[in-house]
Amino acid sequence: MFKNKKLIALTFDDGPNYKNTEKLIEGLNKRNARATFFILGSKIKHNKKVILKAYTYGNQIGNHSYNHRNLRILDDYSLINEIKKNK
Repeated sequence: MFKNKKLIALTFDDGPNYKNTEKLIEGLNKRNARATFFILGSKIKHNKKVILKAYTYGNQIGNHSYNHRNLRILDDYSLINEIKKNK
């Protein structure tokens, strides 16, 4: 299917950003392109509409933790909580 085609994977982290994410989704859709958006749980409440739009347009949504804390310095409980809280 993709033999001899050049492909790239687009990912966007730490979002959504209320100013730019919607424009980005529209631009991707206009070009028949898709991306993966890694969402911070702390931004979901105020950005549900744009997250749903990204998903509806065929983009993937990934977990980028809740508060973007440095996961390398967290104890096991805090690390697991940071990820689970973002479900």
